[in-house]
Amino acid sequence: MSVVYSDEQILEALSNCNFCALDAPTSPRAGTKEGILRHYGAMPLSLPTMALLRERAIRISSRSPCPLFESFPTACAKILGVYSRDRRGILGLLGNLEVLGPVNRHTLDAALLALVLDLFLKGEGFVVPGEGLPLVLPPRFKTGPRLG
Repeated sequence: MSVVYSDEQILEALSNCNFCALDAPTSPRAGTKEGILRHYGAMPLSLPTMALLRERAIRISSRSPCPLFESFPTACAKILGVYSRDRRGILGLLGNLEVLGPVNRHTLDAALLALVLDLFLKGEGFVVPGEGLPLVLPPRFKTGPRLG
């Protein structure tokens, strides 16, 4: 796992994936997904920064070589019972996951979403349908499996 920044870097990394979860909204307006995410602390879609993030996610999803899901690391961490502002709780779930480059909030969030997507693909967790990409969230439990 590594950190990528530009749209092209993201799309290149996606070419090596079977599935991926994006930490970005893709719905054009508020609905059930956004209500759930707001409950867990997501910013409103009406904020200009969220609109820019949504536009980028939609642009990337339209060109993605693999199926994409939407998710939100803070919600996932809270549902799994490992939330902390400094993200230290996430470290216990990750085991021996190899990260290329620095370990920071972005890599920890990405690793958490990889774990949540892995759980979902194994039949655990759930999807909230709606406009944009389907929202994937983890099952409700306090201690989870280790990735890696």
